[in-house]
Amino acid sequence: MRLVSTKKNILPFLLILITIGQFGVDLFLPSLPYIANSLQSAVSSVKLTIPLYLLGFGVSQLFYGPISDSVGRKPTLHVGIGLYLLGSLGCFFSGRIETLIIARLFQGLGAGAIIVRAILRDVFHGKQMAKASAMIVMAWAITPVVAPVIGGYIQTYLGWRANFATMFFYACTIWFFVLLFLPETLDEAHKKEMKVQLILKQYRKIFSCKLFLAFSLTSSFCYGYFISFATVSPFLFQNQLGLSPIQYGWTLLLIATGTAFGSIICRHAVVRYKITQVIFVGSLCMVIATLIMAFLAWAKIFNVAAILIPPFFGSIGGGIIFPNCTTGAMTPYKSNAGAAGALLGFIQIFMGFFFTIVISYFSTKTALPLSIELLLISLAIFFLFVFYIRFHFEEEKELHP
Repeated sequence: MRLVSTKKNILPFLLILITIGQFGVDLFLPSLPYIANSLQSAVSSVKLTIPLYLLGFGVSQLFYGPISDSVGRKPTLHVGIGLYLLGSLGCFFSGRIETLIIARLFQGLGAGAIIVRAILRDVFHGKQMAKASAMIVMAWAITPVVAPVIGGYIQTYLGWRANFATMFFYACTIWFFVLLFLPETLDEAHKKEMKVQLILKQYRKIFSCKLFLAFSLTSSFCYGYFISFATVSPFLFQNQLGLSPIQYGWTLLLIATGTAFGSIICRHAVVRYKITQVIFVGSLCMVIATLIMAFLAWAKIFNVAAILIPPFFGSIGGGIIFPNCTTGAMTPYKSNAGAAGALLGFIQIFMGFFFTIVISYFSTKTALPLSIELLLISLAIFFLFVFYIRFHFEEEKELHP
C-alpha cells in the first residue's frame, strides 16, 4: 500500500479529513427538535450541544497544535480521532441531555486534532496555498450540503441516535486511511521541543502579530455567520414553517452551495486580483445580503425564501473571504505551523461558540434575532477590513507577486 506523498495526491486526502469536524456539527442538525422531545429537554438545552462541541473543538486545538509541532501530525491525528470516536459512542448511548452535552464536548475535544491547516502549511506555499485553501473551504462547504441531507433521511427512518452511529463509523473509516496512507508531513528540521514555556512563547509571538489577529478575527466572523445560521435554522424551518427533517436537510443545500461557489470565485480571482480586493468584494456581499434579510424580518415577511435566499448570497461572500484570510494568517509561519494553525482554529471556533451561545438565548419563533446577529457579524467583517487589513497587508507581495 502506497503512502500519499505528493502535493497532487495529498490535497484530496485533506479534503476528506477536514470533513470530520463539520460532520460533527451538521449531520445531526435535523434531529435537534426530535432530541428535545426524546430526552424531554428544553430547546435551549438542546442548542447547547452545538456550542459545547465547539468549545471542545476550539480549546483542544491550542494543545494539539504544539503537540503536532513536536511529535508530528500523524500521531496527533490518531489520538484526536480516537477521542472523537469515544465521544460519538457517548452521544449514541445518552439517556439524558446532560450526558449528551458532555459526550458532545468530548467529540469536540477529539475534532480539534484535525490539524489540516498545519499539514496544508507543511506542503503548500504562497499562491499554491491560497488555491489549496480555497479547495479546503469547498470541502468544508460541501460537508454541510451532504451532512444535513443524510441526517434528515437518517432521522426520518432510523432516529436521532443513528446519526451519532454514522459519525462513529465515518470517523473509523478516516482513522483507517490515516493509519495506512497518510505520510508524516512535518519535516524533522522543523520539529519543536515540547515545553510549556516554549509553547506559551510561541503563542505570545503569534498572537502579538496584529495582522494575524485581524485575519483570524475576519475568518472567525465568517465561521460565526455559518454556525449561527446552522444553530437556529432547524427550529425556524421545522418548528415554525413545518418542514420535515428531509426537507430541511435539502434547504441547507443552498447555503452550502453559496459557500462553495464563493470559494470557486476566490480560487480564480486570487490569480488575477489582489487579495485585498477579493476580500473587499466578499465583505460587501455579506453586508448587502444581511441588510436585506434584516429588512425582511423587520417587515415580518416570514417564509422559506426570506430566511434562505439572503444568507445564500451572504455565504458566497463568506466563501470568498475565508480562504484568503486563512492564507494571510498562516503564510508567515512555516516552522511553527501547528501552533499558528491551532491558534487560528481556536479563535475561529471560539467565535463560533460565542455566537451560538448568544443566539441560543433568543426566540426561534421569528427570524429577526438571527438576521440581526448575521448583520452585526457582516458589519464587523467589513469594518475590520476597511479600517485595518487593507492598510496593513504586509504579506501582499509574497501572496500576490
